[in-house]
Amino acid sequence: MVVFSPYSSFNNVWEIMCADSMRRYETSGMPVLVGERFVLKHCFTNTLLAAMPNMYPNEFGKEHEICCHTFKNQGKNGPISQEFSGKTGPTILAPSCVDNNVFMFQN
Repeated sequence: MVVFSPYSSFNNVWEIMCADSMRRYETSGMPVLVGERFVLKHCFTNTLLAAMPNMYPNEFGKEHEICCHTFKNQGKNGPISQEFSGKTGPTILAPSCVDNNVFMFQN
């Protein structure tokens, strides 16, 4: 289980990584640029932060529910449907991240 707490512990450590798994090594330790896609990995559980499709209204407007869950493509079916819809599919070396796990900073 992942919880945010004010206490200093390893349960509060997150790692920001490039969403493109082929570029993760070369972008490790570099600043994240505005508009660049990234994933947040919870270091204690080794799972990715995910935005669920559910939207809830609150005082800031409508927001998505978030949780720690690493979504994965559905075998060969996922990459083929991504390529058919015009998105770049995963390479043979490493699978791509599902959009629920991908975030981006905006101005």
